[in-house]
Amino acid sequence: MVDLNAHNDNKLATIFTFVFVSLAYATIYFSPGIPHGGQGPLLFLFLISIPLAFSKQSFQNLDKKLFFALVFIFLAAIPLAVKSGEGEALDAPSRFLIIAIVFLALYRIPINGKWVFRSAMLACLTAFIVAVYEVFTTKTYRVNLGIGILESAYTLSMLLFLCLSAAILERDKFWKYIAIFSVIAGATALLQTGTRGAWLATILAGMIFLKLLSSKDNRKLIFIGCLCLFLTAFISYNFSDTLRKRLNFTVNELQLFGKMHLATNSSNLRLIYWEHAWEGFKQSPITGLSYQGNATLRQQFANKYKVRMVGIKDGRSSSHNELLNSMVQKGILGLAAILLIYLIPLQHFARKFKSTNQTVRFYAISGICTITSIAVSGLTEAPLMHTSVSVTYGMLLILLYHSIRNQELADEKDLSCSPSS
Repeated sequence: MVDLNAHNDNKLATIFTFVFVSLAYATIYFSPGIPHGGQGPLLFLFLISIPLAFSKQSFQNLDKKLFFALVFIFLAAIPLAVKSGEGEALDAPSRFLIIAIVFLALYRIPINGKWVFRSAMLACLTAFIVAVYEVFTTKTYRVNLGIGILESAYTLSMLLFLCLSAAILERDKFWKYIAIFSVIAGATALLQTGTRGAWLATILAGMIFLKLLSSKDNRKLIFIGCLCLFLTAFISYNFSDTLRKRLNFTVNELQLFGKMHLATNSSNLRLIYWEHAWEGFKQSPITGLSYQGNATLRQQFANKYKVRMVGIKDGRSSSHNELLNSMVQKGILGLAAILLIYLIPLQHFARKFKSTNQTVRFYAISGICTITSIAVSGLTEAPLMHTSVSVTYGMLLILLYHSIRNQELADEKDLSCSPSS
């Protein structure tokens, strides 16, 4: 069995890191665009985690609050599945249950955060290649990267901040240049999705990223950021008109915002979805409406505003807001589940951000920006109801958590082995 106290450069630990991270990211790019494509890697990841997870060492060191937050998302979805008579309600939440098992297993494996960052770089580069292929071969207006437009956007928004951190942390020049290019590539692919909510989330999370940096790191990022912004804008404007079209579309929408007699644009439709979700929550505040009840209520609102609403037939579609979507489907339980999966890891990363170790601080900054990105995206959509986004978010949380933990353990070992000790 792998020794947790092994040094971070342990070759066996690096192999385990590669396997875990590769499988984690494989679940991003093969689900749900290819039917059931992501199930194989995630299942294999789960199976190799089981013998490592249930051990005395894992439970002794367990962060009980984060473990509970991961499990509670699944528990909060059980009433919806029972009331609706459909197991699909447990689909995305069950991924967090699997991630909780992987979280336990990682207490036995000295994950090296360097490879987590490098895997994020490769993921962004892959996304760029697929985006270029889609733009030039299908002449598509908005790329979906094989997993869906929204899923692609929210995934890239999270991964970009790992690449940004790597651009500053990496000492190997080859990987530093790869990190810078992966930021440009990932941002370009993100723009080509045309997902404005993810754009806004990336900008706000980026501002937080900049705010958290020290003055020395700040200077490096300003240079890297300006270079990346220039190249991203140049590439986007010269190879695709997605950015121009979406910005013009946004201006037109803002002019009609709040005019409910013209509720056919997406902004006004969101207001109707939010009103519907709040009404549904008031009808069943503890456990939320069943799929059938949700569908009936949507039909009533569609008739009231004379609009076409998605989800009238099955009641499963998003309410275009993470918190409201959880409230209408799962009541107070759903609201608590979302807040826990935001706030508990955020509290942990905020505490670790105070570390004097630069590497630990950047792992923490990446975690904070990942949570900020998904939370801001949740203002206009419900990212965590998408299986691939749930897997990405959950895996990033636990990989960054264990990257911090193992870096601190390595520091403690180096300190204990130093001559002065």
